[in-house]
Amino acid sequence: MTHGMPEPIMETIKASLAELRGKVETLAEKIRLIQGEKERLMQERDSLLELGRQMEMNLTEKEQTIIELQERSTLKTTVDVGERLLYLSPDEREALERQISDLLSRINVHLG
Repeated sequence: MTHGMPEPIMETIKASLAELRGKVETLAEKIRLIQGEKERLMQERDSLLELGRQMEMNLTEKEQTIIELQERSTLKTTVDVGERLLYLSPDEREALERQISDLLSRINVHLG
């Protein structure tokens, strides 16, 4: 008898304590793993946030480039027609170039 308790009860208590100690150690290991996973996820989150900021800046730059290109495409261009200048939009200029090309093609067919 130890401390006034029968030996079988003491053995049961010792076994229970050993089992409890094993569970506590298992739990402590799981907590360490979870903390490691939490740290990894926080780093990944930070990386994704930085990537998102970079992509947003890139998108803003591209949007600005698109706006500038759209503004340029609406500007009139000048064509020298002899005594004065003719102002054409890009679409008008393209249409005029097609008409001139078509006329040259017809002239070449008749000459050819």
